[in-house]
Amino acid sequence: MRMTSLITKATVIFLLFLFAVSAAFAQTGETYFEAGNKKYNLGDYKGALLDYNKAIELNPKDADYYFNAGVAKILWGQKDSGCMDLSKAGEMGVFKAYYVIKKFCN
Repeated sequence: MRMTSLITKATVIFLLFLFAVSAAFAQTGETYFEAGNKKYNLGDYKGALLDYNKAIELNPKDADYYFNAGVAKILWGQKDSGCMDLSKAGEMGVFKAYYVIKKFCN
């Protein structure tokens, strides 16, 4: 077997290994959303917001991310921004957002 053929096979195997490792550690919107929920439940609203914002960045079409971010922002004292996130969640179909808006944003 030629040396270049061995090097090519080794390179392919190495690249496949790197892809598998990176896929195992890939973060998704859902991963950040779940991490945010854990922090939220512990009262760490700032930490939860960082995770919710990353979830929104990775998947801006998930209305639940905006809802949770909005509630966390309100509890952390960022009322205006939280109300905007809740409004977006409501527009995207999370109708309970309107109840929270009515209670905290008016």
